[in-house]
Amino acid sequence: MPTVTFEGHGAAEVPVGATIKQAAKAAGVCLYSGFYKLDNCHGLGLCGECRVRVLDGDDALTEPGLREGWAGRPRGKRDVVRRGNAPGERLACQALVLRDVVVRPRLRDEP
Repeated sequence: MPTVTFEGHGAAEVPVGATIKQAAKAAGVCLYSGFYKLDNCHGLGLCGECRVRVLDGDDALTEPGLREGWAGRPRGKRDVVRRGNAPGERLACQALVLRDVVVRPRLRDEP
């Protein structure tokens, strides 16, 4: 089983095909901060608040899907450039684990 390591927060072994979000729950790592602990999309890939930075093993995850490219986009503004993910960032609720990977949670209340 692959291991997902959360830099500075712990690690968890998960079955192949589990999401990083599921691994975070197994490791006791909260991916949300502040208000977003309650107000998030609950794994639908819409809010973009569960972003993690992949530090090692980017090829250990499935390819980004359509939802990852549009997560967090302002509603009703089709001409606005999509927010999406920065290079090296993935949505924990959408990225499926294939092999060992090291990630850093991107929390709003951390610098």
